[in-house]
Amino acid sequence: MRKGNLLNFILGVLLLAAAAIAWWQPGKVEQSMPVFVRLTQLTPERISQIHITRRGQDELTLKRVNNQWTVDVDGRALPAAGWRIDNVLRLPVSESGTQLPVTAQDLQKFALDPPLMQVKFDATVIALGSLEGITNRRYVLVNGVLNLIEDKVFRQLSLDPIEWIDLQLLPGKPDLQAIDLGRWRVAQDTQGGWRIYGAVMQVSADAATAFVDEWRYAQGMEVQRIDPKMSTKQVVTLATVKGQKIQFRIVTTAVDAWLLRDDFGLMYKLPLDVVQRLTDFSLHLNAQPR
Repeated sequence: MRKGNLLNFILGVLLLAAAAIAWWQPGKVEQSMPVFVRLTQLTPERISQIHITRRGQDELTLKRVNNQWTVDVDGRALPAAGWRIDNVLRLPVSESGTQLPVTAQDLQKFALDPPLMQVKFDATVIALGSLEGITNRRYVLVNGVLNLIEDKVFRQLSLDPIEWIDLQLLPGKPDLQAIDLGRWRVAQDTQGGWRIYGAVMQVSADAATAFVDEWRYAQGMEVQRIDPKMSTKQVVTLATVKGQKIQFRIVTTAVDAWLLRDDFGLMYKLPLDVVQRLTDFSLHLNAQPR
């Protein structure tokens, strides 16, 4: 072997050896990967009640009744927004990459004595503490074990109960039997079709059905507690096939409108054009003069 080739061979061997040493790093203790485990073994579909205790705020109670969730607002059990419930139900199945035994000092250090928030899923309690400074994961305590999880629901859990309300005017989309607008009325006939009574226009069955669907799928932009100072210009009464009467008082402004539902103690804000479609056939339903 030529002298130059031999030198290149030796340099190549030395480089490979250096790379192997750098990769192996003798003397370094190999670190194990974190083991992720679920916070609890709860099944979200089987949870029937959620009770939230919040430092410096009112408590919040959510219940599942006939597979429909309600939120307690001012003593009323009102329909809750499904997507908010789904978010909260992810908490007991969150994955924790850190599980440590806890001491009394830890509880104080991580704002867990008392906790910033405590969420009780049926009989299982999850306490939420402060954020960890580097990863922004939240310290939580479950069955005496300290965990770190992604901080996904804390802000939502802090919301006022009114923010949990389902924005649909008719939660669950109940089957309707009649809609009474005062000047005219839409109702099902004996064959199950929809007819309009008292109007000075000819309306097809399809148009009447479309009008009913407008109500069934109507949704507010926001919801608030009823303002008793608001004056009502129109009242709409809806009847369901189960015999329930639902009444809305309508208050309009130059740009939007509020639908007040007294049995819920709530008022829903909607765009003015949507409310016009809910109260005037001629704007939406292809009505023809008689």
